[in-house]
Amino acid sequence: ADVEPDADGELDADVDDCDPADCDDGIECTRDGCRDGECHFEPWDDGCTSHEDLVCDPEEGCAHVMWVDCSCNPDRESCGDGTESSPYSSLDQAFDGSIDNVLNVIRVAPVECEESSENFNHDLRRLVIIGTPGPAVDDPATEWRSDDDTALTVSDNANVTIRDISIAASKRSVSCEDSSICSFERVVFRDSSEYGLRVKKNARAEVVRSVIRETGKAGVRLQDEAMVSMTNCLIVNNGTTDVGGIHADGSGRLSLSNCTIADNFGGTEPGGAKVEDTVVFVVRSTLFWNNRSTGADCQVCDGGSCLECTLG
Repeated sequence: ADVEPDADGELDADVDDCDPADCDDGIECTRDGCRDGECHFEPWDDGCTSHEDLVCDPEEGCAHVMWVDCSCNPDRESCGDGTESSPYSSLDQAFDGSIDNVLNVIRVAPVECEESSENFNHDLRRLVIIGTPGPAVDDPATEWRSDDDTALTVSDNANVTIRDISIAASKRSVSCEDSSICSFERVVFRDSSEYGLRVKKNARAEVVRSVIRETGKAGVRLQDEAMVSMTNCLIVNNGTTDVGGIHADGSGRLSLSNCTIADNFGGTEPGGAKVEDTVVFVVRSTLFWNNRSTGADCQVCDGGSCLECTLG
């Protein structure tokens, strides 16, 4: 629509030039967007004012934004309500503070968070957890550590995105399951006795520019109908008595693009990757290098056939 200043110098528009159907329930973060089912053209309107819990996040758009600083003493007056000036002192508080039917964003300070196991199972809530980048992709400034079996379980059709965080737990860094959707970018999965990332029960995971390292079993584990896409990832130094780099079985799909799987040890199993049953295995421009085992003399085992390298 052609928009001209009115007599007061403010921007206005003829209602005929605007289609209310373009408005998304009044929740749309845009400088020229929708609010309360009506079209507005004021350049200062961020489109989030129709919901008291929403603000315009510069990266994620219109969202319920919570701040976490795990170095904060909960007894201090400056910590406690999840705002930037008074952040929560734990991720657990932010999980509890998330709300239905909106995008929830948790921004975490560049410190280490010692947390109990978290289970995010809200199918009406989309969650984005954003840490602080470090000097390199494999060294984020935000660390999430749990002494429980799993740091984070995403289940029951939940939708979770994590960026710029290093995650470690007793057995598994993250488990994505039960038809959930998980996305990871610049995440380090590390120091777990079993898997860095486990995906199962029809869940889907997209992993980009991330590192999986120093796990006791496979760095990445796919089960059931899991679907996993990995791009520009590094899977290194995983495995002691089981498959080293990646272990996939069931009837899902595994896609690797521009990844490196190196220096993994598989015990009596393949060191690089073991793909079983009817899993679809797609590999593009990916390097398997120096993956070792004591009983299977191959880098990759696909449906029982051993391959020294897989490039495409």
